[in-house]
Amino acid sequence: MKTRTIRRILIVAVFCMLPFAGIAQPYGVPDAGEPGDAMIQAFLGREAAGIDGKFQNGIKSEF
Repeated sequence: MKTRTIRRILIVAVFCMLPFAGIAQPYGVPDAGEPGDAMIQAFLGREAAGIDGKFQNGIKSEF
């Protein structure tokens, strides 16, 4: 009984999310036509560089 209910809930959830997959922005060149787009891209670039710089801090190899 519980498995059937969980399965129904999952099916309904998937069908509710399907329409939103069609309105997502395609992966590619970032937006640049709106005010603030350059500032947002610069912020994301700084954050990514900071995360990348700290990625392997504290990891030691035995070899």
